[in-house]
Amino acid sequence: HIVPRDETSAVSEQSLLGRTGVVVGGSARKGFAAQARVRDAHGRSHYLMVEPDLDGDVFAEGAQVLIVSKTGAFYRCIANPHPDLI
Repeated sequence: HIVPRDETSAVSEQSLLGRTGVVVGGSARKGFAAQARVRDAHGRSHYLMVEPDLDGDVFAEGAQVLIVSKTGAFYRCIANPHPDLI
C-alpha cells in the first residue's frame, strides 16, 4: 500500500513569538500599529501588525524588532536586542 504523507508548512500565530522582523510600513508606537515582515522557521515571510510592548518606544520603518507577545489582532514587539539575528 502507498500511504500519502501530508506535509504542511502552516505556522501557528504562537510560533512567530520570539522571531525577529523589520518594520516595513509606517511607524509603530503605542496605540498605532505598523506592518512588520517576519520570517518563520521555514524562511517564509509573514506580514504582521505590530505595536511596541513598552510605552514610549517608537519603531520607524526599517527598525529591527523582536516579537514578544500577541494581543488580539496585534503582535507586541521590542527593539531587537541582537541585530545579528535578522
